[in-house]
Amino acid sequence: MSGVLVLGALGRMGSLLCATIARQDDLTLVARVDPGERLAGADRQSEPEAGAGPSSAPLYATVDEALANVRPDVA
Repeated sequence: MSGVLVLGALGRMGSLLCATIARQDDLTLVARVDPGERLAGADRQSEPEAGAGPSSAPLYATVDEALANVRPDVA
C-alpha cells in the first residue's frame, strides 16, 4: 500500500483527490497540506473531503510540517 500526501487538500481538486484516494484499496491518505487562511477555521484533524466523511489523515499548514511528521510514498 502506498501512502499519499495531498497538497492543496482543502481546495476543489484536492478534496476530490483525497476522497478518491480514500476509496482505493492500494492507496492510503497519510497527510493533507493546505496553507493559508483556509486553515484558520479548519479542524486540522477532521476537515471533510468532498463526498467523504471526516478524514483521519492529519491536516498541516506546510509541506515541511507534514514531512516532519509523516513519510509518504507519493506527494
